[in-house]
Amino acid sequence: MRKLVCILGLAVALCCISCEEATVIGETAKLAIEIKLYYGDEPLAFGENYDYIEGTTIAFNKFAFYISDVGISDSDTGFETELFEIDFVNFGNPELPTPIMAQTYYRKSSNIPLGSYKKLNLGIGVNPELNLTIPSDYSNTHPLGQDDYFSEELNSYIFSNISGSFDLDGDLNADKEIGIQAGINELFQKVTIPIQLNLSKNETGILTFAFDIKKLFEQADGELVSINEIPEQYDETDSTFASSFMDRFPTAISLE
Repeated sequence: MRKLVCILGLAVALCCISCEEATVIGETAKLAIEIKLYYGDEPLAFGENYDYIEGTTIAFNKFAFYISDVGISDSDTGFETELFEIDFVNFGNPELPTPIMAQTYYRKSSNIPLGSYKKLNLGIGVNPELNLTIPSDYSNTHPLGQDDYFSEELNSYIFSNISGSFDLDGDLNADKEIGIQAGINELFQKVTIPIQLNLSKNETGILTFAFDIKKLFEQADGELVSINEIPEQYDETDSTFASSFMDRFPTAISLE
């Protein structure tokens, strides 16, 4: 009988230890992601004029894009924890009076396993699987429920949208409009950003990124794209400029 009691006691003890270990393994934290918009080193204000090529300035009144498959990679195993599948990054409201500072994108994710992370992975645009869907598949509060960010002609979501104008003679009046949109699966970009992140119990970590919109207009040699090459209006039948524009996204985002 004493042997049975001892065995039962040992089993209960081992069970408690296992429960405690499972609780530790299952502990999680929260993680917030911020993205701030800049033009070069300056925080961007919509409606503000910024130096472009000699004697000209550029101003923006809209910039938004989709991000998808956002996750962080464990430094030891390389295992990726998904933060969220899709979201819409919108830095401003063109209906508001300008100049006005661009809004900071902010999103918090929960249930992130504790540990150290070395990489943040994300896609710029809507991943090919989700791009098979249409806005009517979602509620109007879902990131993909926006009719004005879906092209029926291309049968694709609009991955990024930027509008603004150039002042060519310094009189602070718009002389040339800017209208750049990009869609279709071939333009989807994958980005990996090095990070140093340690998540501890009951902690909310924060990763803050800087997005330099000027980089979207910089060529490989560092020179700015000629104003004549920048479309005034989006042409769904020609993705030439949109392709080079999307190719520059990975260079524009960095850990702040």
